[in-house]
Amino acid sequence: ANKGETQTVIAKDYGISQRRVGQIIEKKEEQIRKKEEAKKRALQYEKEEGIEIFHGDFKEITKRFPDNHFDHIITDPPYPEKYLPLWSDLSRIASRVLKPGGFLITYSGTYHLYEVMNRLSEHLEYYFFHNLP
Repeated sequence: ANKGETQTVIAKDYGISQRRVGQIIEKKEEQIRKKEEAKKRALQYEKEEGIEIFHGDFKEITKRFPDNHFDHIITDPPYPEKYLPLWSDLSRIASRVLKPGGFLITYSGTYHLYEVMNRLSEHLEYYFFHNLP
């Protein structure tokens, strides 16, 4: 089937216009394109700046690195309550793989912030920044 025929079938199956199907497809294609561009930029930064970028489970990724390996870690763990134990793991692992004087820079939601900060302080000293210039 060609693109037009496929969109017609999808529109009929979901009870939406073929035009709307086209818009949804275009939006998804744009998201994919932006993601690919971001990957290319990340690889370029790695080459130019000596930056290492990893995407995935930090508990698995950090197993392959020795103590005191990283200058900085920047991460954005999941925010829901069921993931709070990850913050303790992050504190423990970051204290191992960060060089002395290194920084763990992380995003956090505000709802569980008190618990997040307590868990991070299990193995790290923390500095709280609301906004950075």
